[in-house]
Amino acid sequence: MTMRYPDGSQLTVNLTIDVTPGYPVWVYYAFHLQDRRQRCIIRCDNAPHHPALGSFPDHKHLGPAETPCEADPPILSDILHQLQQHLRTARP
Repeated sequence: MTMRYPDGSQLTVNLTIDVTPGYPVWVYYAFHLQDRRQRCIIRCDNAPHHPALGSFPDHKHLGPAETPCEADPPILSDILHQLQQHLRTARP
């Protein structure tokens, strides 16, 4: 699912959820916030492509260089806070 905002930025959310244990488990997740020029602001995901990180497979990518960093699985309120912070400072 992709949500586009008036400043041209967008948030893309991909979730695969398993509910067979009786509660939701995020099997795969990716939250990607990018600016109007399609440059990464932040992306949190658990794709297994940075095994050297201590939080593997969980990690985040920061900024246009998409620098990978250790991270816990995201909390939805943190993603929304990051989005609100971006929208407050973004130029139309």
